[in-house]
Amino acid sequence: MQQIAARKESQLRWPAFLFGLFVFLAAALPSPVETVLALAFLFFPVTVWASSNQKIPTEIVRLAGPLFLIALVGMLSFTGHKAYDVIKDVWYILNPALALVTGYVLMLNLKELDRLFRVFIITATLIALFHLLRIAMHPELLNKTATDIRSGVGTGFFATALALALFLVAGKMKLRLFKQHTWFAYLALCICCVSTIMTFSRFMEASLFIICMCVMGWLNFDNRKRVLLFITFAVTVIGVGMALPPRQTVGSHLSLPDKVLNSFQELKIKESYNMQEINTYWRGFETSRALITYERGTFPEYMVGQGLGSTIDLGLYMKLGDEQIRFAPILHNGYMYLLVKTGIVGVFIYLFLLFRMGRTGVLLSRSEQTDRKYIGRLILGLTLAIVASTFVVSGMFNKSAILSALLLTGALFAYERVSEQKILKQDGE
Repeated sequence: MQQIAARKESQLRWPAFLFGLFVFLAAALPSPVETVLALAFLFFPVTVWASSNQKIPTEIVRLAGPLFLIALVGMLSFTGHKAYDVIKDVWYILNPALALVTGYVLMLNLKELDRLFRVFIITATLIALFHLLRIAMHPELLNKTATDIRSGVGTGFFATALALALFLVAGKMKLRLFKQHTWFAYLALCICCVSTIMTFSRFMEASLFIICMCVMGWLNFDNRKRVLLFITFAVTVIGVGMALPPRQTVGSHLSLPDKVLNSFQELKIKESYNMQEINTYWRGFETSRALITYERGTFPEYMVGQGLGSTIDLGLYMKLGDEQIRFAPILHNGYMYLLVKTGIVGVFIYLFLLFRMGRTGVLLSRSEQTDRKYIGRLILGLTLAIVASTFVVSGMFNKSAILSALLLTGALFAYERVSEQKILKQDGE
């Protein structure tokens, strides 16, 4: 019996190692490296499924299928665009599908929820140490603005914020993830918390807030009053934020409080902009140029877009990263990115995917099983975070920022299948 148990434990090490590896690579290495490794890893299970009588789980098709459909819609009008831009768009759209499927397949082998949480938290702690070490190597940055710190050591990693959410879920479920090493749990919690704060990222902090609201049950779709209160609060905050005058910049830099106050200003859409307004309302400027590009299309392009590889004419050259760009291949607003390239059809498919993900979370959150209930809340929180992030950092189509969240989401959907099989097995006995 001991040999059998040891064999089972050794069989679980490789999916745990691979899951941690992908989460780490998504943070520490260029995203194309993670993509190549994920493709290489998935080649084996896909080959096994294809050569056996086993069917590919339908949930994989439901998760990845809509993204493939979006890519297919974009390919209807890709002719005439640069091949490099077409390939990049295909990658932007299919990379999240790959991340979701990778997380799903690994969790089918990992099976246990506590193992998933442990490997994610341990990996996130290593990522947080990597982030804090870079800050420690440049102590002079601590006396500068948040923008300077982010420019000097990077923008941080979403995995550390997700680890904090997993600590909350584990606490609500009364899971002791590190039974004999409680000290490590407290240490990891502190390290991830400090790293998340030091990212100075409005997106990460807002996403963590949304996820925690869902985990605590304060934001759900069973209590309509709470949902209406949340929507009213959000609309009020956004309305007041956009109505306030923008904060004045010091040179080209804003402090973190100024950036928070300017968050909603950046989303403003105007008919015309001067250079100062372009810098202040950059996301709104991008969106306005995308709308102009979309409106110049034909009726078929309204429906299925101008195709993968199409670009948005900014009307002037802007320094983005290390180069001057006039024709932008991707936008901060992922919905507008899809609207231009895949039209109304592509946006609808994406919204349908998010709706199905959120609906699964809501249905699971109603379960009497504690693990399924909190997994449902976590799925709902991650989905709402993706919905919000699509407005500001391209959501799923960001090449690296939320890959760790997609890996985790895929794993949670797989656990829904694993836990259902456990229930059926118990009922059969």
